[in-house]
Amino acid sequence: MSGPQSVLRRFLQAQSCAPNCTAEEKIHYIRDGGETFPAAINATYTSIGDGEVTAGDKTGGGQIYIPRLGSLFDYILGASNQNVSLQKMLRPKGIGGSGQAGLTNTPGSCPVPQTGLCAVNDPQTQLSVNFGDHANEAAQICSRESTGVAEAINDACRLNPEHNRTGNHSADYSVGLFQINMLSHPNPAFLEVSEGASLKKAISDIGRDGKTCYQAFANWQDYQNTTNYGNACVISDLTLLDTCVKWFQDPANNVAFARNMSGAGTSWGPWSTAPACNIGN
Repeated sequence: MSGPQSVLRRFLQAQSCAPNCTAEEKIHYIRDGGETFPAAINATYTSIGDGEVTAGDKTGGGQIYIPRLGSLFDYILGASNQNVSLQKMLRPKGIGGSGQAGLTNTPGSCPVPQTGLCAVNDPQTQLSVNFGDHANEAAQICSRESTGVAEAINDACRLNPEHNRTGNHSADYSVGLFQINMLSHPNPAFLEVSEGASLKKAISDIGRDGKTCYQAFANWQDYQNTTNYGNACVISDLTLLDTCVKWFQDPANNVAFARNMSGAGTSWGPWSTAPACNIGN
């Protein structure tokens, strides 16, 4: 019923995801000649007899604007990118969830995403394989940390000119799905295990043998003491930092590190979002 040719997708116009649609996203929109229905279409108006044209621009032309209505699939089944789903809203409390399509409520405070890179069964991240019985917790934290954006960066440790911030900086230069903090990670030992082998090679390839990512900051040692967390970070090796950021923005790499650091999901203490999701370990 939810396939790209489903009749449920063909009653009402749905919004476009252009210009950066993925192949998966494209199937959620009604097509007309291979394109999503437009928000406005050109129209030609003619009068009967010698009557004056008063529609459009009064010269015989104009536009008809089509409102964002959404398909039956959007509102009844709940498209993956919609927050509206009558099917879910009308379920008895405690069954499935309500109000947010694509998410399933859990006893914790964070929903478990059903689509995207943080979903338990996503083929790229394979959380169910990497975290086993703790896959739902991994999905919750992944979503809470990055909302499933692999390229996400929280660089709140940087100087105010970059962000026009006032007040203290936070001890964050965190990257990727699980927001791995470059100010203190990875531990050099990670580079010696199989999951970190490709990062070690990438660092070696830029002539930084023996270094790890946090050494891209001149004052990385400040962040070993929580009383210094208000200090701004000083980037001293941008090449090393860019190499590490690129590695951690790869979904599989980020998950591999999160798996290693969390003991395959048995210890979520390093993530400040864990308490918000009622994940206690």
